Amino acid sequence: MDAVADVRLYAYYHLLVFRGPRRGEGLGLKWHDLDLHERVMTVREQII
Repeated sequence: MDAVADVRLYAYYHLLVFRGPRRGEGLGLKWHDLDLHERVMTVREQII
């Protein structure tokens, strides 16, 4: 993760690596699926 510390998508990489959504769920995420205040991710769709 240190290699992507300066990359714009660091938060996305962190979410996929450490929070464990399935690959398709991670690809289907949109910003409105994340509630940063409540720290909740809602999986509405997945891409196969």
